[in-house]
Amino acid sequence: MIRSVAQKRGAPFIDVQNKMHWENRVTGVDSQTFHIDSLNDSYDLTLPLMGEHQMDNAAASVAVTETMANLKVATIKSEHIVAGLKNVQWPGRMQMLCYRGRRVLVDGAHNPSAARRLVEAIRKYYRYNRTVLIIGGLAGHSIGGLIDELVGLDPGVVVAVKTRHPRSVSSVEIAEAMRKKSLRKVMNFDTVWDGLVHAIKTSEERDLVIASGSLSVVAEIIEGIEGISPEIYPRFNHN
Repeated sequence: MIRSVAQKRGAPFIDVQNKMHWENRVTGVDSQTFHIDSLNDSYDLTLPLMGEHQMDNAAASVAVTETMANLKVATIKSEHIVAGLKNVQWPGRMQMLCYRGRRVLVDGAHNPSAARRLVEAIRKYYRYNRTVLIIGGLAGHSIGGLIDELVGLDPGVVVAVKTRHPRSVSSVEIAEAMRKKSLRKVMNFDTVWDGLVHAIKTSEERDLVIASGSLSVVAEIIEGIEGISPEIYPRFNHN
């Protein structure tokens, strides 16, 4: 469908998966280096985002950027591409924080596909004794599918939370769904911060605390840990 629409509108269509090749070279704790053979050139790139899916995203970005340069829509050189990816900042996407001596990994995955990628990346890149999962969600998202994927982390403790967002799903509802997955240590809290405090208290030094399920969950944790004043909108119905 996308190809046919592009043809009708006279827009370039690039099958990135087949037209380009990329492979990982080095993976650290907070960045990865990889090589791309692209449409116009070859690059050795550093990306401060974890996960194989982020290399896929970077390859698509390179294709778009080179296409813009080829069409003379913008003046973009290879060094701009290298520098741009090296300096990417994407809060809430596999972002590692530290709170009270504990590692807190936040990721806004809110659908089954994104959660699956998150679980794969955590298993591949991080070392830990067990995981402590903080999870919240919004109505309209596939909460059941999300939970099906996140239980793959085999969390030792699950902390269900409710965010300030007006569409936030009840923490009780999420906790009940998690218990149906035969998880024994499941708690629920009416605020994200209370949930984080509990997760920290029940975690041990080599554990990994993970917060996911919604960008609203991630945002409230980042606000609390980094001391950012929350944005409160009058039209939001806060309960």
